[in-house]
Amino acid sequence: MSEQTHLTAKFESEAKHSVLKGLSYISKHVNPNKKWGMLINLASVVKDNTFALNRNCIYCSKAVDLNINAMVNSDYKTFYVAENAAAGKLDEGIATMQEHPVTADTSVSTVLLSHIKPGEKAIIVVPLKNREFSHCMNFVHLAGNGIVIDGQQSKLYNLNNNADKKTFDSLYGVASKDIKSARIYMTGSVSDIKNEAWEMVEHTHFSDNEWEKL
Repeated sequence: MSEQTHLTAKFESEAKHSVLKGLSYISKHVNPNKKWGMLINLASVVKDNTFALNRNCIYCSKAVDLNINAMVNSDYKTFYVAENAAAGKLDEGIATMQEHPVTADTSVSTVLLSHIKPGEKAIIVVPLKNREFSHCMNFVHLAGNGIVIDGQQSKLYNLNNNADKKTFDSLYGVASKDIKSARIYMTGSVSDIKNEAWEMVEHTHFSDNEWEKL
């Protein structure tokens, strides 16, 4: 990860306008080298037989988490971005990990809302439907709102919005009789985030063929 101080002024402005605008800004700016990373990963397809152009979702999630900390602490001295295009690991600096089963009868959004308490944030690893791999993102549960931040793909899902929730659950989960797992890495409290305005934010959803393999 690297620090990009030139992004801090706009980040602070958006975050102070509303929580959703701050989280949306994070989602759109933590993976600035996405296209370049895809080209790098394309070169490795022959080597590892893995046609996954986006692999850095763990690095993106760690950057997102640090930027959410800035919102919690009202400390906007820097903005973190993911520079690495390769796959990362979630084995350092994570306090608590939960693992929960996901079946075809289980919505991932329900699992997240049930096990991440209001006022908490987490890095999540959830299965993609009809795929053999999972995707790493961030989750914030604040004032009754469940927000998923996908920094790698520049997406944000407000699970209180029916359209966002439907889109999220259509992409993540299990489409067969298999049982897979959702992993939740608790990363701290968001209770101190000022939550004065929760307006709806429009987001462009990308096609589901751009996912990273963990």
